[in-house]
Amino acid sequence: MKILKTVSIVVFIVSVILFGGYLAKENSQDQAGPEISLDSDHIQVSVKDDKEALLAGVTASDAGDGDLTGAVCVESVGPFDEEENRVVRYVVFDSDGHVARAFRKMSYTDYTAPVIEISGPLTFSTDSTNLVEGITVMDCLDGDITGSVQIIFADDTKTTRPGIYPARLKARNSAGGTAELPVTYEIYDPAEYNRLPRLTLNNYLLRLKKGDSFNAADQLSSVVIGGTEYQFVRENGTYGASGENADMSKHTIDQSLVTITGEVDTNTAGCYEVDYSLKDDVFSTGTGTARLYVVISEGGAE
Repeated sequence: MKILKTVSIVVFIVSVILFGGYLAKENSQDQAGPEISLDSDHIQVSVKDDKEALLAGVTASDAGDGDLTGAVCVESVGPFDEEENRVVRYVVFDSDGHVARAFRKMSYTDYTAPVIEISGPLTFSTDSTNLVEGITVMDCLDGDITGSVQIIFADDTKTTRPGIYPARLKARNSAGGTAELPVTYEIYDPAEYNRLPRLTLNNYLLRLKKGDSFNAADQLSSVVIGGTEYQFVRENGTYGASGENADMSKHTIDQSLVTITGEVDTNTAGCYEVDYSLKDDVFSTGTGTARLYVVISEGGAE
């Protein structure tokens, strides 16, 4: 019985010693945690800079570990706010597992919105499944973001039926920056459309700066009528000519035969639509159309 009592006392004493050592160790650890310091609450960087640039002016220290500046990481970069600022969040851990966070605003010195380009007519068959063919979008932050393009029609449009449909093209980058372009879609019945004159333009979207000169007729390239391609010329085209005076090997057609509608004011920023139509009075194949979008920017061509 005395032995058992003695053992119990020894175990108790050892437990007290061990518990006391644990408390001493806990008290010796840094309980305050690290701290992050920022030299400003707003930083400016280039869109070409990597995350290292976001760490400029950021330091960190800990009572136990000392300087932890090299351990600070960029935890996240938020989306744009209304003033095109983003919030950068920083994080650092000390050797005891304590964490500190800080944040500040960031803006770009050279950011530009995504740029939508159109390389062909927005004219599609009623059975088309790809209405973004010929549309690309490049972004200064993410590069090619063509996959983000949305087509927003003016109403609940059913593009399985022939018609003319106003719409907007919209693209968004990873920071929430967007670009929009008003356009017009032409949906056609293949059996009817393939026999019509098919106009080709030099550009389908033209970007100019304020004050630039613009002549809509200069954008006419060629037209296919009855399987023959005619190049546009200012006058004396071979289309419709006959006899010895017609050099039919050149296959040209006068620009004046095309009806052009839509005004472009190069002194006012905005997006303008120019419509071209050509009625084939010689072979009676019908009337062909094409559309050009002209974007006038305040600070120069994008």
